Amino acid sequence: MLNITLGKQKLSLLPQPINGSSFNNYLLRCTLVAWLVAKAISYKLWMADRLFPLVSPFNFPFPLPIWVHTFLFVGSVMIMLILFVLPHKRNLICLLIAIELLSCTLDQMRWQPWEYQYIITLLIFLINKRKPKRVVYMMQLILAATYFYSGIQKLNPAFVPVFWEGMVLKNLLKVQPQVLKLPAILLTGHSIPWIETFGGLLLLFNKTNRFGAILMIATHVLILLIIGPQALNYNKVIWIWNVVMIFYLYLLFIHNKESKKGLSLLLLPSINLPVIILWTVMPAFNFINMWPNYLSFSLYSCKSKEMIICINNYKATINELNQHFEKDDSRYSIDDKICIIKVNNWTLGEMNISPYPEESCYRKVMDAFKKKYPASEARFYEYDVPYSIEGLKELK
Repeated sequence: MLNITLGKQKLSLLPQPINGSSFNNYLLRCTLVAWLVAKAISYKLWMADRLFPLVSPFNFPFPLPIWVHTFLFVGSVMIMLILFVLPHKRNLICLLIAIELLSCTLDQMRWQPWEYQYIITLLIFLINKRKPKRVVYMMQLILAATYFYSGIQKLNPAFVPVFWEGMVLKNLLKVQPQVLKLPAILLTGHSIPWIETFGGLLLLFNKTNRFGAILMIATHVLILLIIGPQALNYNKVIWIWNVVMIFYLYLLFIHNKESKKGLSLLLLPSINLPVIILWTVMPAFNFINMWPNYLSFSLYSCKSKEMIICINNYKATINELNQHFEKDDSRYSIDDKICIIKVNNWTLGEMNISPYPEESCYRKVMDAFKKKYPASEARFYEYDVPYSIEGLKELK
C-alpha cells in the first residue's frame, strides 16, 4: 500500500479497506481534489473582474466590491486544502459550505451541476459525521439518482441529432452523412439514455450494483474519450467530474462490500430527508418546468435552452468582445451587419463553464449587457437546440 505522511496524518494513495471514518475520509479527499481542480479550471467564474456579467439570483441594490469575490474564492481554496489534511474537522466543513453558498448567491453562473453535487456531498458528510455507514449509503443513493435522472433527461428529440450525430459522429469521428441514418447507428444513439437510466437503477440493488458500477464507469471513460483533450477538447471543467465519478463508483460499489438493500436507502433517518428530497424527488418537477435543469441532472441532454446576442453597433463592444463573436459560421448569419455572440461559447471561452440555462438568468444577462454596453443596440434571443433562425424567441 502506498502512503505519504503530512504532519501527523498518514495519507493512503490507494483506498484502504473499509473501516468506518477512514474510508469516508478517503471519499471526502477525492471530492476535495476534484473540487479544487474544477475551481482552478474555472477560476474566472469566481472572480468579478471578467467580461461576462455577474448574474445574481437576488437583486442586490448595489454591486459588491471585486475583492469580496476574490476573498471568497481564496478562502474556499484555503479551507479545502486544510480540510484535505484534517478531514475530521467538522467546523471546517460548516465554514466551507457557508462560503460556497454565499459565493453562489452572488452569481447564478456558479450554480453548476458539479458545484451543487459537491456542496450536497459535503452536507452529507457533515450531518452523518458520527454515522460513517450512512455516508456510504447516501453517496450510493446520490449516484443512483444522478444516473437515473440524467438518462431520463436525454429522452428528448434533440439528444440524438445534436449530441450523438452532431458532436460524436460528425465532429469527432467525421462519419459521412450517408452513414448517419443507418439503423444500427441510430439505434446506438437512442440506446444511450436507456443505458444510463438502467445503470442508475442497477446501483440500487446489491445483486446488480457491481455490474451497474462497471457499466457507468465505462460510460464515463467513453465521455472522456469524446470530450477529452485528444478528442473534442470540450468543456474542460467536467473532465475532473467524470474522473471523480469513476472513483466514487469504484469505491462505493466495487471496493465496498456493504450496501444498503434496494429502495430501503430511502428509509434512512429523517436527518437525511432534505437531501433525499432534493436528490430523488425535486428533479421530477423539472419535467413540468418547476425545477431548474442544472439541479435536475440535465447533463448533456441537449434539452436546455441557449441564448445568442445580436449586436447591431459592434463598434461599441468590439475592443472587448471581438474574440467572442461567432466567425465563419453560416448558421448564425442573421445579417451581414450584425455581430453574433453565442452565450454558451462566450462562457466556455472565458470561464470554462456552460451558462446557467434558465430564461430568468438569461434575462439578467440581457439587463447587465444593456447596462454595460448601452450603445451596442443589442438584441437577445433564446432558442431550443438544434439552432434555427425560425426557432429564435426574442427576449424583451
